[in-house]
Amino acid sequence: MSTREWRPGKERHRRSVEESRARHREKVRRRWLIGSGLFVSLLAAAAREPLPEVSLFLLAAYALGVVSDAGVAMFSRGLYRRGRIVADAVSVAGAVGLCFGLAALFSTFTLALFAGTALVVGIVFLLSA
Repeated sequence: MSTREWRPGKERHRRSVEESRARHREKVRRRWLIGSGLFVSLLAAAAREPLPEVSLFLLAAYALGVVSDAGVAMFSRGLYRRGRIVADAVSVAGAVGLCFGLAALFSTFTLALFAGTALVVGIVFLLSA
């Protein structure tokens, strides 16, 4: 048997089951937020030149969905409420910035190929999970 020494302030905090589940849900929600933001910004950048109205609609629909999630988070009593609101705000700004950055760097055809590849890979990942 080994001897253990107790030191004040060095206690390990064990998470409760509810806290672990909330942390896992938040991690999954952020992954979906990042993935959907990347895909929407890619589609909006591909549609920016030939169909600018569709590009704006995609960005506005994404922003509306994420802002409604932030509104729900404001009235929730979850552990990660503040982080959820910040992540939602950052994801909207990131999606818009990424859309304009991709549209400036790549042609419409290249962006359409990227979007198609991302769609196929996403479907494969969903089906294999």
